[in-house]
Amino acid sequence: MANTCESAVVTCEDFRLHQKPVGENKIAEFVENLGESSDIITRGGGIKDLVRPQQPGFRKSLLKDIEVSINLHEISTFFLINHEDCGGYQDLEFDTKKEEINQHKDDLEEAKEILKKRFPSIEIKLCLARKKSEETWDFKIEKLDN
Repeated sequence: MANTCESAVVTCEDFRLHQKPVGENKIAEFVENLGESSDIITRGGGIKDLVRPQQPGFRKSLLKDIEVSINLHEISTFFLINHEDCGGYQDLEFDTKKEEINQHKDDLEEAKEILKKRFPSIEIKLCLARKKSEETWDFKIEKLDN
């Protein structure tokens, strides 16, 4: 009997999304709201390794993890989730919050295109975790497309 699940989430490893001292786990809440089983694939910078890997082999490693989810767990949908205030993006030195958000959106779109070329039968959905305010670690995950 195969172990299957409907979707996978590719996101940043940042603790603020996964496990905060108060016990909140935004990624777990997101998956729970999907109402389906999901693999979780984490990387510093989320999908940044697909669009601008900082080291040789980073893109290949992330693609391998994605391929394992597809082949082993028969994934049909991937959710790509980046987040604002990401340390993996600090090398880009944004001048404004709008510039940062636009970069994440552009990178998510580019990652979607890369994955669609390699895995054409997989549905790709894009999301961005936005901070509720500058004074908090609380994020809200917003779907960017349907």
